[in-house]
Amino acid sequence: MRRLNFITWGASSNDLKIEGRVAKNITDTLKSRGHNVKVVDDYTDTMRHAGAILITGDNHRLMRATDPRGDGLAAGY
Repeated sequence: MRRLNFITWGASSNDLKIEGRVAKNITDTLKSRGHNVKVVDDYTDTMRHAGAILITGDNHRLMRATDPRGDGLAAGY
């Protein structure tokens, strides 16, 4: 299994940080699949601000989402 190395505010770590508000069954599933999961506080500044675009398979429609904590957006055409 490929593990990613994330840099969090200057501290290197090899764990998967996930907010406590995420359903426990998801966290448990990730752990059971071999991920080193660290549960962090809800809406913590530790998390980066992300945006994503999904292109649907059926009609190639663009669906987007962005983290409400940041001032960015996800855009595409």
